[in-house]
Amino acid sequence: RFASGSRIITTTRDESVLSLCKVDRDGTYKPELLDRDQSLHLFRRYAFQSSHQQQDMYKPDMYEDIQWKVVAVTGGLPLALRVFGSYLSDKSDRDEWK
Repeated sequence: RFASGSRIITTTRDESVLSLCKVDRDGTYKPELLDRDQSLHLFRRYAFQSSHQQQDMYKPDMYEDIQWKVVAVTGGLPLALRVFGSYLSDKSDRDEWK
């Protein structure tokens, strides 16, 4: 049993889950998607975090065309940008990035 005034936070991408949880739709919050520049910044923060990528031969502006494709595919979703960035963070070959 929860204390008086307690709140339960439910996160989901599938709005039908809200009905199952009997969530009042007026109490839902939909975060805004990131714009292109914000998305690229977040993606790069995760993609270029490892130490070997800090070397001069591996800079964030490399593979910029592929980075913009990732931004487009993720549609500004922060979690997707983080996942793609983290996955690519240890890849240094262009073919691996494609």
